[in-house]
Amino acid sequence: MSNTLRLARLLGLALFAAASSAALWGADGPFSGRPATLHEAFQQALARAPEQTAQTARKAEVAAFAARARGLLSGPPAVGGLYRSDSAGGDGVQEIELGLELPLWRPGERAAERQAADRRAEGLDRTRQALGLRVAGQVREAVWEAAYRQSEVQLAGRELETARALERDVGRRVDAGELAESDRLLAREEALRRETALIQAQAEAAQAMLRYQTLTGFGELPADAAETRSPLTELAPGHPLLSAADATMETARAGLRVAERAAGGSPQLSIGGKRERGGRGEDYDNSLQLAVRVPFDLGPAAKPAVASAGRELAEAQAERLKVERQLGAELAGAAEELASLERRLGLAREQGRIAAENLRLARRAFDLGESDLSTLQRVQALAFAAERASAQTETLRRRAVARYNQAAGVLP
Repeated sequence: MSNTLRLARLLGLALFAAASSAALWGADGPFSGRPATLHEAFQQALARAPEQTAQTARKAEVAAFAARARGLLSGPPAVGGLYRSDSAGGDGVQEIELGLELPLWRPGERAAERQAADRRAEGLDRTRQALGLRVAGQVREAVWEAAYRQSEVQLAGRELETARALERDVGRRVDAGELAESDRLLAREEALRRETALIQAQAEAAQAMLRYQTLTGFGELPADAAETRSPLTELAPGHPLLSAADATMETARAGLRVAERAAGGSPQLSIGGKRERGGRGEDYDNSLQLAVRVPFDLGPAAKPAVASAGRELAEAQAERLKVERQLGAELAGAAEELASLERRLGLAREQGRIAAENLRLARRAFDLGESDLSTLQRVQALAFAAERASAQTETLRRRAVARYNQAAGVLP
């Protein structure tokens, strides 16, 4: 065995061992179980998604805005007090005032706040749906990446078995004097190459499984991950990501209406009492006070808040258009990818059939002594490549179906 092949085998074994160990044990403990369907894997991944923490915080935020919109006051009340005397010792005139300041709603402001709270609640639901679709995309990619790598392991294993069988056959014929010793070395070298390829494929498969396991918590791939292509041929208005963008835009529009209604500040109603006397020994005079303060919107002071709300609406509208264009492009691209793979799959299967027949004929010629080992190995390599192309294309086609459904906004 050459030093290069020996080193490759050692590195491959080390990678495989490390990745396999990590695939069995993660930060949350061992992964176990097999989901019956892709939907089950998706549901568990969604429950484990770190974004769920942010969803909880958004829910509390929406509840706070709804509570504010239901309130009788536009803001928190305040208590104020005043003490006045013309003598440091308190022998002269004394005046004490206490009051409660109540911020009031401007006309139409409370209704605008309620509408904004409703839009935020709708946005929260649509955000959950968008999160679900994003997690679904992650699960789909992880599942088919792992399936692709596992297929590579199976192919590499069969190729190694074929190479070892040929190595044993060549060894017998060399011992019988039918072939030269150099043929034994060629067969051994080919078997070592296939063994190295298998070890590398196993390491890559273990790493792909680790990504899937970390995402879903399951130790194995779904029993049935294949999907049926969605009948949708164009972007639907109810697409979760588009719907979430619509909700963001509507929330921003409601926020602009709130800013316009609240421009200039809130009116204040003050309720209080006044207690005063002319000097020491005199009786106090008590009185009730009511005061109203109405701020005027003179323009510049209120413009920044309205302008900021207008900017947020413009950005939300631009983002919505961007999302629509991006989703449309993704759907068209997914349709083209799927159509291309379906055409390629037929060709790959035909090439595989032809390569298998050529290998059968080449093996027969080698057994009869009509061809040398190098020729057989070249034909065998072509047959391996054709079989690999057919299996890979089939896996990629199934992944393309999943990607099309993802682009169409369909959950598993």
